[in-house]
Amino acid sequence: MINGIDIVSVWVLDQDSAKEFYTEKLGFELTTDIKLDNGMRWLTVQPPGNTGQHFLLMDPSHSMLDEQTGAAVRGLVAKGALSPGVMATSDCRGDYETLVKRGVEFTSPPAERPYGIEAILRDDSGNWFSFTERKQQWSLPIGRLRIYRVHFAPVFPDEVPTKIRETLAVELAGAEVLPGSRLAAALD
Repeated sequence: MINGIDIVSVWVLDQDSAKEFYTEKLGFELTTDIKLDNGMRWLTVQPPGNTGQHFLLMDPSHSMLDEQTGAAVRGLVAKGALSPGVMATSDCRGDYETLVKRGVEFTSPPAERPYGIEAILRDDSGNWFSFTERKQQWSLPIGRLRIYRVHFAPVFPDEVPTKIRETLAVELAGAEVLPGSRLAAALD
């Protein structure tokens, strides 16, 4: 059964430059740098501390694409028309400051969004990524029912039970929480 995505292809214009950008400026770890039998270079990096996710930094001119398609993809990358995805962070504003000092280009500084705090960064090839600190989401299992809350701002762990109680009290319209129940245990 599929249980995730291990490798995400990121089209780059120059693999050596991309390797330097992702490892030295973004702080990713180099995981693979080999030349395959067909001449294609397999270059992967991963975010620090994240062993289950890799970026394959691939030059479209030296890939499985035909020459015409490779040239078209290179044109889109150079134009800045591609966004491989969202990079997650736990501190958008702090990491933004650190990355700017390392020379990373941001096209948009950190800003509050409905889903969290987001900045937009560009890699050295022109790809842009949403760089996002998501709002905290809490989930409490209650039998087969799961109650999700995403609208309140992140709180410190010792405040969580109070915040959850306040939110659930509104949603449950004053329903009594029975002592010894799963809900009572989750709230304590």
